[in-house]
Amino acid sequence: MIHLPAEGKLGPGEVLLLAQDLLRGLVELHGLGIVMADLKPDNVLLDEAGAPLLCDFGIAHAVSTTTGYTATAPEQFHVGSRITPQCDMWALGATLLHLLTGRPPWLGYNMAQICVQVGVQRTAPDIPDSGLPPPLLGLLRACLRPEPSARPSAKAALEVMVAELVNALSRPQLPQPPQVSKEDGGQTPLHIAAFFGRVEVVQALLAAGANKEAISKVRV
Repeated sequence: MIHLPAEGKLGPGEVLLLAQDLLRGLVELHGLGIVMADLKPDNVLLDEAGAPLLCDFGIAHAVSTTTGYTATAPEQFHVGSRITPQCDMWALGATLLHLLTGRPPWLGYNMAQICVQVGVQRTAPDIPDSGLPPPLLGLLRACLRPEPSARPSAKAALEVMVAELVNALSRPQLPQPPQVSKEDGGQTPLHIAAFFGRVEVVQALLAAGANKEAISKVRV
């Protein structure tokens, strides 16, 4: 599972990197006709390189056994509703929000209250609108749309995110990467990402603050 640091949450740059990898995983699953149905931080493992791996498919397609109601889409609260890839997209938004804020959506609500808030009133959780990279903010807003048909597919969301990152990176106003001398210990992850042409990683690192201390905390 994803272990949050001592401060209880991840930085926007780190969440942006995770979002892209999770979207790639969902693209693969949905392409095979598989809906995860219970996406949440506990069901995401990180490998040695920090890349996320989706796990725990024991309840795929089974709404009645889902225990993570804080990441449950509005339509899943209705008896007889079908589990679709759009349910995974809502859960992705809730998972990313959890990682950003350090707390799951609807923390402190019981199951009945969540059912009313999400299933009946079709309310989306609050999304912080400041300090987030535009691609991440756009993804959160798109994933947490109450109407399933209004949410993008994983493939479409990934394409939009990558396109936005490429466009952002091409702007001349981007902050300059820090200069690192040999005395500082060599190249940072930012330099390595730029060397290998990892556009999305460079953008995420810049969004994380473009300073040595912040960048050193983000895996490439």
